[in-house]
Amino acid sequence: MSKKRLPPAVDDGQPSSGALRWRFAGFVLEESRRELSRDGVVLKLEPKPFDALMLLLRHAGELVTKDEMIAAVWGGRPVTDNVIARCVAKLREVLGEPPGLRLVTVHGFGYRLDAAVEREHVHASALAEPLRIGAGHRLPMRPHWMLERRLEAGTEVWLARHEKTRQQRVFKLAFTPEELSALKREITLQRFLLDALPEARWRIEILDWNLTDAPWFLEMAYEPLGSLKHWSESQGGLKNIPLQTRLDLMIQAASAIGEAHAVGVLHKDVKPSNLLIRSSPQGRPEIAICDFGSGRVDFERLQALEITRLGLSRTSATLDDSGGTALYLAPELLAGHASTTGSDIYALGVMLYQLVTGDLRAPLCPGWERQIDDELLREDIAAAADVQPAHRLHSAAELAARLRNLDERRRQREQDSLQQRLALQAQRQLERSQLVRRWQSVVALALAAGLGIAFVLYRQARIAERQAQTDAEIASAVTRFVNEDLLGATDAERIGGGRSVTVGSLLDTARLRLQTSFDGAPAVHAELAHTIGSAYSSLGLESEARAVLVRALEQDEARLGAGHPTLRRIHSRLGWLGIETADYAQAQNHLETLLTLASAADDAKAAADRQSAAYGLARLRFEMGYFAEAADRYRGLLDELQHSAHRDERLIADIDWDLAEALFETHDWAEAERRLDSAQRYVEKQGFVVDSTYRLWLEVSRIYSLQIRERLDEAASRCLELGRVAGESLGERHPVSASSLHMLGMIRIKQSRPAEALPLLAKALHRRMARLGPNHYATRMTQMRIAEAELALGHTATALAKLEALWKGSLATLGADHPHTLDLQRMLAEARAADGQLQRAEENLREVLALAPHRLQPHNNRVAWAHYGLGRVLLRERKLAEGFDELRQARALFVRNFGDGHSQVAVIDTMLADPKTAESARKTS
Repeated sequence: MSKKRLPPAVDDGQPSSGALRWRFAGFVLEESRRELSRDGVVLKLEPKPFDALMLLLRHAGELVTKDEMIAAVWGGRPVTDNVIARCVAKLREVLGEPPGLRLVTVHGFGYRLDAAVEREHVHASALAEPLRIGAGHRLPMRPHWMLERRLEAGTEVWLARHEKTRQQRVFKLAFTPEELSALKREITLQRFLLDALPEARWRIEILDWNLTDAPWFLEMAYEPLGSLKHWSESQGGLKNIPLQTRLDLMIQAASAIGEAHAVGVLHKDVKPSNLLIRSSPQGRPEIAICDFGSGRVDFERLQALEITRLGLSRTSATLDDSGGTALYLAPELLAGHASTTGSDIYALGVMLYQLVTGDLRAPLCPGWERQIDDELLREDIAAAADVQPAHRLHSAAELAARLRNLDERRRQREQDSLQQRLALQAQRQLERSQLVRRWQSVVALALAAGLGIAFVLYRQARIAERQAQTDAEIASAVTRFVNEDLLGATDAERIGGGRSVTVGSLLDTARLRLQTSFDGAPAVHAELAHTIGSAYSSLGLESEARAVLVRALEQDEARLGAGHPTLRRIHSRLGWLGIETADYAQAQNHLETLLTLASAADDAKAAADRQSAAYGLARLRFEMGYFAEAADRYRGLLDELQHSAHRDERLIADIDWDLAEALFETHDWAEAERRLDSAQRYVEKQGFVVDSTYRLWLEVSRIYSLQIRERLDEAASRCLELGRVAGESLGERHPVSASSLHMLGMIRIKQSRPAEALPLLAKALHRRMARLGPNHYATRMTQMRIAEAELALGHTATALAKLEALWKGSLATLGADHPHTLDLQRMLAEARAADGQLQRAEENLREVLALAPHRLQPHNNRVAWAHYGLGRVLLRERKLAEGFDELRQARALFVRNFGDGHSQVAVIDTMLADPKTAESARKTS
């Protein structure tokens, strides 16, 4: 079952720029120079074995499958097992067998490097020096091209001139494997765009490339007018360029990004330096979009076009999705969420603000509206750069259309305003004529009432004014904190600044500064604590998130009052943290507190907080195994939301999705599919790209539904695709990637392929253990599936010991009647039966059947499997009448839940048909 609210994982906090230096068993591997040495002596290692070694180092202690090795070392080209074996043999020959190093062959699966491995990042600038690349140098494989100057400070994009023809070209250089991957990604995306949008004038053509020898590079045509930034400087600054010309450029940029989005491509680094200026045949400036090195693509379309995913397959876990330039990063990216079309639209909104104000360095800070005189342009900037992704414009094309129709919209606005003024004048004239005809006493009474109302309105206005002032002060303080304290930590002049800064280190800095700041401003302190805690949670750092949020409650509750809106949001976040970490007591405490506080409040956010609390409590019942009750709560909440003045489409989609998962457990398949379809429609409406986290978690739920209904081939195919997309877009350590491995392992067990299931489940366990710890139920479920595979392979003693420990752990944390504990007890009974402990197996299964009604419906599938297991044990004990009765009950439940085509129905029918075949049927099942 999916856990879609587990936030995305990130790498271990190391920066992505620069190459890696690996140290292991006396060896040193320099990725930048592709050099392996020991005790200062450089060792000769062929390219393929070197690539294999880098892959094994990145996954030290883990099984690297042959398929993974083929993808990383041979680029996915078909090779035989003998070729792989020879490659590894050459690697072993160079490494030898020093103490602390073992290169293990896992027969039938792949290889594992056992060694204590240390790694350090070497800054890209330090790597470039030994290659002696700079002005006046020539490039490998391009002896007639001489580098002249960098086109952008801090980058490796160079202008070069041909010595003989004097022709100029642009070369984008790469010195590290990560930078090489970006070049490959840009080649792939440009080929994709060329095929999908052959008529698009805004594309930058890649003429040639070198991906063989460092420094690697792309060769592109030179645009003499330069980037939007350089071109505007050559014109004397943006303010010297007519506003209409600036808006025309913005229309072109938004249209181009919109076309890319329409074919499934995200840019992810939209900024002025990536917009090049060309001169049109009519002499007007035109926009061209460059630098898709950070972008993403719709992989299904890529496959349909038969374009190789060069640079888009990664074997190492990716960092968070907040790559790009800080000034243009959407807020959700800073919180660790994946990029969407909305992230590019936010960057376009920031650029629109800069173009209108005439300052490409201007940040979009609170109070920006005062810099924009045009009301319509203020609306357009606000709609594109809204802090909430759901409230932004739905597409970049919509922004282009709004700007293109500015004059028409302005005329319509003026016409509407004129009509409103005329209507108001007519209404006032009517009111004056009516007033004259009234009696004086009525006039006096009305005047008195009017004064009373005016006084009330005045008081309300003063309260609203004070609230607005408070909100403005909070916004100003937050902005200063982010710009000066938090983003100031990225200053390259500071220790630990520059590219070594990560999202996690920024949050640690923010957390420390928050402890000594805002003692006299509790509202600001609470707001920042909520933001930092939410960001920690998004990175999967639950303990850090909880510490920040709990401290804020303790520190600010007495000064703000328990019912303050920000403190309610903190209770909500802590409640969901409790759900995600299976700390159900914490979750219930905070969610019930939130419900009580929100029910007693009458501010604008109270209704939404009540709905959030009710939703959280429904989810909590689901996580605790009360599936039918959770489904009823979800339905009631959906009915309330449909008729609510505070209709939240995202919340409705989330609840539809959760209701579908509850219905899986009650086996109401038709309604479950309708609910998933409803959530899917929301995803399509919002324009989430194919590899967005939300869309991928939906696919997890779809695959679970297929798997439990035994549509195994379809489930396996979709699971493989899910794992590929999730690994490439979110990283192999993301919970979606772990879930795809776990489910594929389950499917292989059901397909009677337990040997294939074991390495898949081992990888899933490694990732869940690292993220959730050994006591989380998701970790235990993966361990249970490993034991199930071992049991199928005849490793009974190993499986039995594992299952006994897991069951006791689940008893201690979740309780005896929790569905996950029941699953473990039933599987423990299977292992005991296989070990010949029939009496103990029977006792386990009877206890499962006795405990199941505490939380589960009588027809739940766990009950069916318990009856089936008990029937087989009783038959082995020669208790035939009781055994066949249990099998009949199991059959009835399987038919009720899945129809008479379920595999277990056929197995039971065979056993019931002839008592003599019962034992053999039991074994084959």
